[in-house]
Parts: sequence; structure tokens; C-alpha cells
Amino acid sequence: MTLFDSFNENFFWDVARETNFPFYNVGVMEDNEDRFFVQLALAGYDPSKIKVTLDKGILTIEGDKPELPDNVRYVSMGIKQSAFRRRFRLADHVHVEDVAYRDGMLVVMLERRVPDEEKPKVFEVSHESGSKLLG
Repeated sequence: MTLFDSFNENFFWDVARETNFPFYNVGVMEDNEDRFFVQLALAGYDPSKIKVTLDKGILTIEGDKPELPDNVRYVSMGIKQSAFRRRFRLADHVHVEDVAYRDGMLVVMLERRVPDEEKPKVFEVSHESGSKLLG
């Protein structure tokens, strides 16, 4: 079973489905399934007012409501412009590698780094005659 196969069960899930905003994608890098990302659609938000934290396995992404220009009166507002908070529980050994905002998209790069002592070990089976293991 690959990381991607068990992604929703063991690796990553939305802690609080309080709202569907902001919309987000989750992807796995094809060249390394231990590297993946969360991508949030945040057009119009000030990147300096977006906060990304990882605490006790909970990735929290939150932002303030964008300031609208004073000299504009909207006839219709179909683009949501509100404060938000999204929380995701990450699996053990998952670390935030980078956070970037470009073209209205926030991307949080994540990587799973399992310590060597916790990785599965493979042992060679000896098959010599006269082995002294059991006498």
C-alpha cells in the first residue's frame, strides 16, 4: 500500500468541517510520494495576513478578511471575502517544508520523514548447514 492509497485514512484529514471555505486541493508529488502539498484558493487575500502553524500534528491555516476599497460600491459579491480557518491533522513524521503564496494560491509543501530507527528492517536469512543458532 502506498502513501497515497491510505492518504485519507491515516495521513491527512480535515479536522473541522465547519465550512467549505476556502476551497483546497491536496496533491502528492509523482517523483516522491513522501512529498505532498495543500493548495488553497485565496485570491484577494493579503499574504502577510495569512498564518500557517503546525502544532501537535495539527496544521492550521487562517487569514483575516480582505480589506475592500473604500471608493467602490459592489453591485454583486459572488467572491467570498471573509476571515477563515482550516485545520488538518497530519500523520506522524510529517513536516512543513515550505509555504508560498502566488497568483492567489497558497501552497503548503509537506514531507514525511520517518527516522531510520523507525523504518522497517529487512534481514538476510542464512542457510548454512551446521548453523550454531540452536545448537
